[in-house]
Amino acid sequence: VHTNVTVNFHPRPQELWALYQEVGFEYTDKIVTPVVREALKAEIAKHPVDKLLLNREQVSQSIRNYVSHKLAERHLDMEMASLTNLRFSPE
Repeated sequence: VHTNVTVNFHPRPQELWALYQEVGFEYTDKIVTPVVREALKAEIAKHPVDKLLLNREQVSQSIRNYVSHKLAERHLDMEMASLTNLRFSPE
């Protein structure tokens, strides 16, 4: 399964000092990307491939909930996350 995900997020202004102190300026690469990958792998693995498109909204909502929760733990607020493309390899 190949997918593209769009995530809009921002650091919490009042916690910006903590984010930079704990992670630095590369928080997208160090926090956001790994959290999104983790959420995708975990959620997509729960669904049979033939039902993935039928359950797309449920999958998307679960990913949004997970990503939002994990980013909030790291001084970031998620505004929006969506699966923008979902395709399957021939295998």
